[in-house]
Amino acid sequence: MRAAGSGIRLMMTTDAVGGVWVFATTLARSLGLAGFEVLLVTLGPRPTAAQTAMVRGCRGISLVETDLQLEWQDPAGADVCHADTVLRAIADRFGPDLVHFNSFREAMFHWKVPTIAVAHSCVNSWAAACRETDAFTGDEWKAYTVSVEAGLRNADVWVAPTWAFREQLLSQYGLCQGGEVIWNGVESGRAPSAGKRPLVLSAGRLWDKAKNLSARWRDVARRAA
Repeated sequence: MRAAGSGIRLMMTTDAVGGVWVFATTLARSLGLAGFEVLLVTLGPRPTAAQTAMVRGCRGISLVETDLQLEWQDPAGADVCHADTVLRAIADRFGPDLVHFNSFREAMFHWKVPTIAVAHSCVNSWAAACRETDAFTGDEWKAYTVSVEAGLRNADVWVAPTWAFREQLLSQYGLCQGGEVIWNGVESGRAPSAGKRPLVLSAGRLWDKAKNLSARWRDVARRAA
């Protein structure tokens, strides 16, 4: 019996800064087991040895590291033409049947095959939620906004992990429609079960208002009272 994705080549961009790496590698491993050939292409800071170990030796997965900037690292778009050239060269060598972006800007380039963009977060929605919009009014952030909107409009399909974020993006970038909602998935754990202990773990960047850790701790305190 042929695997479901047998013969399909997928080029997927990712970054190693935070949760996008976990999302991309989890998806890539599952697709590799389904018979896809997945090429992970990193943007931004290079992954650590521990991060690359997450895909080393996994069926159907290969990794290419670049020094291209992430869109929020280069809001004015100084790196755009270079990024287009580099990614096009990688695609020409790999010959993908589908290109998957875990970002927005790269989806606005001209691609010969169908494209999908997955929206994990964006500076504008973060700023609106955290009441920090005044910090992002410069011309470079206007250019960022144009690039994000162009990526969403140019992708054949774009995906958000929740209905709320889909609606936020539609409103933020003046889109009338579009966007599919697919929840982020995780691999099921196989650790042995154990007795529960009276502990609560909360993870997130303490400086990032969007993580809303203060609300989490208020909820914990309320439940403990």
